[in-house]
Amino acid sequence: MIEKFGPFAPNDLRMRAAADGWGFDDLIVSRVRAAAPGAAVRKISYSREQLAQGRDTPLIFRFTDSTKDFVRQVSAGADCDRYVMVHRHGGKGVFGIGIAKFTSSLVNRTFLYALMYVRVYDGRTFELIKQGPARIDDEPTLSQAFASPGGPYRVVDDRSFPTSREEAVANPMFRETIRGLLTASLDKTLPAMLRPSAKETPR
Repeated sequence: MIEKFGPFAPNDLRMRAAADGWGFDDLIVSRVRAAAPGAAVRKISYSREQLAQGRDTPLIFRFTDSTKDFVRQVSAGADCDRYVMVHRHGGKGVFGIGIAKFTSSLVNRTFLYALMYVRVYDGRTFELIKQGPARIDDEPTLSQAFASPGGPYRVVDDRSFPTSREEAVANPMFRETIRGLLTASLDKTLPAMLRPSAKETPR
């Protein structure tokens, strides 16, 4: 996402850019694998049609158990003990992965962000075992008050804000910073989520 917002609506901007070549899927799989040493971890692919169908289901990517149906559908026949779903998440005025510029009479701030949510499902019953946002650290109170996204982010120079989708996708600094945010937040969040609880019996 490429967004510019503030208290004056005429200045707002919101557009999507395709970053298929940035390798997010493989990066996420590698972090799950690192968080579950000794386990056989593999990526379950799904088609654009399955994803579109899931998005047509009300609230499929919000905080409801309706995501279970999507996981059950795309994992049919996989026969895994656990299914880990990592998807985009909403913060304060932003969603998913992107760059945002907040402008006002008091504050101008540009930041890259990577807001993701993790859900872990039982491989037999598809019941939700654990869930939560992928975080690096809790933001200081002062930071929360001044145009931060409410999740992993890095402030960048205002002059780096792109003027087009093509410019955003071609910027290597954007790519590496966002990949770094994803890595750091997943490495902080996944180990505890994938650790069996006292009530669970390893299979």
